[in-house]
Amino acid sequence: MGNGRSDGLGLDSCPDEVLIKILRFLSAKELVTVSNVNSQCFRVAYDELLWRSRFISDFELTPSTTLKVNNSWSEEYKMLSYEVPKKLVQAIEAHVDEVLHVAFSPDGQLMSSCSKDCTVKVWWCDRHPVTLMHERDLSSSLNWRYTQYSQFNGDSSLLLLSGVHKPANNTSGEIAIYSIDREEETMHFRCRVMNRPYDVFGCWFDNMHILNGEHFTMGNTPVFGASASQLWLCKAAQDTHTERTAVLAPFFRFLNRNGANLRMIMVGDYVSDQVRGTFRLADMALAENKSLAQKTAELMEVDETDSTGASKSLIDRVVALSCVNCVLKHKLTREEYGAPIDECSCICHSTTSDRLLIFTTGSSTFTPHQIGFKLVTAAEVLKLLQAEVLPQHRRDAIRAELEKLRRQSKAAAARAYDSSSEEDSSEEEEEVVSWETIVKMFDQPDHTIDMKGHIIGLAISPDHRQLYVNVRPWPDADADEKFPPLDPPPLIDKIELRVIDLQSMLITPQVYRGHKGFTPNEQCFFIFLDVGHHIVCSGSEDCKGYMWSRQYGCILDVFRHGSVVNSVAINPVDQGMVATASDDRTIKIWRSRKRINEMKIFEA
Repeated sequence: MGNGRSDGLGLDSCPDEVLIKILRFLSAKELVTVSNVNSQCFRVAYDELLWRSRFISDFELTPSTTLKVNNSWSEEYKMLSYEVPKKLVQAIEAHVDEVLHVAFSPDGQLMSSCSKDCTVKVWWCDRHPVTLMHERDLSSSLNWRYTQYSQFNGDSSLLLLSGVHKPANNTSGEIAIYSIDREEETMHFRCRVMNRPYDVFGCWFDNMHILNGEHFTMGNTPVFGASASQLWLCKAAQDTHTERTAVLAPFFRFLNRNGANLRMIMVGDYVSDQVRGTFRLADMALAENKSLAQKTAELMEVDETDSTGASKSLIDRVVALSCVNCVLKHKLTREEYGAPIDECSCICHSTTSDRLLIFTTGSSTFTPHQIGFKLVTAAEVLKLLQAEVLPQHRRDAIRAELEKLRRQSKAAAARAYDSSSEEDSSEEEEEVVSWETIVKMFDQPDHTIDMKGHIIGLAISPDHRQLYVNVRPWPDADADEKFPPLDPPPLIDKIELRVIDLQSMLITPQVYRGHKGFTPNEQCFFIFLDVGHHIVCSGSEDCKGYMWSRQYGCILDVFRHGSVVNSVAINPVDQGMVATASDDRTIKIWRSRKRINEMKIFEA
């Protein structure tokens, strides 16, 4: 290329402006190669405007795109091309049926896989190739039909397994907890607990407690398709004589409508002051039998002067403070409000933090089209975790209470339908309770967001501040048209990955598109997704997994399989590693070019 020449024909004699125009025709890889020619080429090849143009062109972004992560366009390009997992390095064919789910441990060293062959396999993934550590067949030992979901606890010492019971038409599931013995490369059974319906899945509440669900039908009620969903907080290991006595305490009880039920639960560790204040304000309004608008208007009328002399309404105090109990206790006076926190004995100042319960549900139809949120305060967390294990008769008493509610709702419905009828009944006459009274016996979500379609996947960001939602939209999602609860609108074949800001509880404008879904409403299943620091990944029914830039929203690559890709997982420690699971019975491992070079491995 004329390197070292000084006769006016080499690159060293070419003005920078001309050289930049020439380099605009080169690919990113060619630009890096040219930068090694000499100092001038190095300087010009890393011109910011040159890399900005290449970045916008290659990733198909708008001209108004600005930097999101790094301080230079060349580093941004490197992040989305060299440091993201695009290269297939291993295809694992260990399962003999469809692989439904994969998950990494928080320390990044282990990976679990679940399959319709009713096995769970745990893998060493901190090396290449990924190797099998332990496998367990749960068909005979637990009478499961298949394993569907798994999740490691926070310190990677325990594994939650969610499975589906036999026979084929059974909607009941179960959760089993196993401890991981890395030295012996095995797993030890800890406990098991019912989980109904099975697509509640279950989740970790903290390192030693899990959440599971139980569903109760309510029979004939004034509200069509009413049922109850009871959530339980359970210890991961029990000092009891029976493996099934795993229930610690009743958590929340929700009333379902129109044939819907609570599904796919998860717990978020971040609760913003704005959300905490607004939710508790709603609780205050409910306790006083007022609407949220009425309570807000009432508090807005009360002004107070703060330490700067500025006037501030009481509503601002309530919403801004992290604890409404503190507001009420200190009576919002300037002197007491300014007191140090360590002088306050309120339970909210303990080391236990608030949690955010997240779940899918429905109201217009039986399909999960809404996301529900329920604040779990620090006081409630401490109360639950300090409680003693419920004996079996206490659990039976709670179930009997739900059964009584079912009978009372049936009686309320009969009176509503025919108040003049006085038919004899062989059943014991129930206490006369109105339907409104029955409704008040249930917990209410603090907030719901309607996604206007069938929700088929949830994932929370690493910082727990954003919720990512796979949803198959209804054709006229923006219309307010009513439809029969058991006959929801048909689904379009496109999946939209939407983002909810958990600080404002609003759906953001960002939408990730490209993946597909073809299964009808009544057979629709979950497509698992995952979120990393810079990438978002999801499965799809078009035989591909998809990877987007989290900050820019563009598709970075696809992970090809021979059938439906059910799950994609990102290694939380080595985010240059992704695992995909498919109906083609394989697990595929993908790595970034950076990690391939560092580990000196060959592509598959």
